[in-house]
Amino acid sequence: MRHPDGTYDLTIDDIHEIRERNYELTKNMSSSELIEYYNRKGREAAKSLGLLNVEVADSVDKSMSIMP
Repeated sequence: MRHPDGTYDLTIDDIHEIRERNYELTKNMSSSELIEYYNRKGREAAKSLGLLNVEVADSVDKSMSIMP
């Protein structure tokens, strides 16, 4: 459940579900694909939290891409 201040009440079962989903998404990825996946997700999270300048993040995304 999401609270008005943006926080969530997560149960152990919710966390297990998130981890299972993440495992299913990433289980067949190569090391380089995993690195790009986690870097992209981290930049997206930082942008959504206002911790990263969007223009800088977008230019880093383009220059750091290792996937064709």
